[in-house]
Amino acid sequence: MKFHLPEITYPLSIGTIGIILATGHEIMAHCCTNGCRHDGRLNLVRIAKKSPLGLGQGTLRHEILPYVFCPVCREAGRDDKNLTFTLCTPEAHCRWPKAEHDRNEAAKRARGGEN
Repeated sequence: MKFHLPEITYPLSIGTIGIILATGHEIMAHCCTNGCRHDGRLNLVRIAKKSPLGLGQGTLRHEILPYVFCPVCREAGRDDKNLTFTLCTPEAHCRWPKAEHDRNEAAKRARGGEN
């Protein structure tokens, strides 16, 4: 299945998975179950493939919740739908690869340029 990202129009309204992907944003899921606190990034492409609305799938909590669960709570037999979601800007998830890359490059230079 091939996806065609929607056109970004202004004023910008981030209300669908397609717009989130087109603008480089991500959604983080956070488990609110006491003692769990598991969190992770949502695979928005996978959710869009499962949804009958595709990239037009809405991004409100009640619209996303049917497609996700907390794997830690599910394995423990607890409520696996006690989740909240956060929209992350592109900068929030783009810093760590650069920092890791910079550390790797510094380590290479320290070894004299060896791979």
